[in-house]
Amino acid sequence: MISYRKTPDHLSGVFSFCLGRFGGTIFSDFAGDFRCFGPLLTAASTACSNRFHAPGSVSMFLGFGFLGILAMKKPNVDLHLRPKQLQTLGLLSASWSFFETEMDFTISALGYLVENDQRMPSPFNRRAQRWRKLARTHYKNHPGVLSDAELLIDAAQNLHKGRCIALHGRIYGDPKKKSDVMRVETHRHRKEWQLTRSTETVSSLMTAIRETKKLAKELIIFNQNNLRASPTSLPRKYI
Repeated sequence: MISYRKTPDHLSGVFSFCLGRFGGTIFSDFAGDFRCFGPLLTAASTACSNRFHAPGSVSMFLGFGFLGILAMKKPNVDLHLRPKQLQTLGLLSASWSFFETEMDFTISALGYLVENDQRMPSPFNRRAQRWRKLARTHYKNHPGVLSDAELLIDAAQNLHKGRCIALHGRIYGDPKKKSDVMRVETHRHRKEWQLTRSTETVSSLMTAIRETKKLAKELIIFNQNNLRASPTSLPRKYI
């Protein structure tokens, strides 16, 4: 039979005092101003002490582990990105989402016309493969149209590679504010962890934004002229 020693009265009193007196201060150093937790920690300690002293009771107290968490140093997560850099990253994200939605509409419409199946794969590369397969079937009797569709798909895949690096990676600026270069750390979804380091600038991101907006415009025009669907492209109306 396992037996548990009771907590001595003087230790329970000291522990309760320390939690009530310093618990809130420790918590403040860890996660902001949480001094209101001092009384709560005191109450928890007192209740625990009472349970230890209750006849026949068994209690386990995890307060020391909790204090260890409170004592951990806060990680520095400042991205050191300037307002212009943040603005450009946001514009890239919005531009790509605009294009990708039109692309998904295209695949869905082609799937309905070719296979009566509008299912949409989740990974981008699989969606691009389905887009190409459906386009080759739907436009097989129109070589010129099919050629234009293939060019759009190729451009989308090339842009996606750059977009993944900028928006799927861990990006941060120069802590000393001396350089406009942003560092990017990305990984590949493979059997083994593969970390890749690269750089981006506002100028390189703006180039990607212009190319993405241009591709979205071209796809909308292509769908309006060649895709028998209703609507022929996604409606764009601010309501």
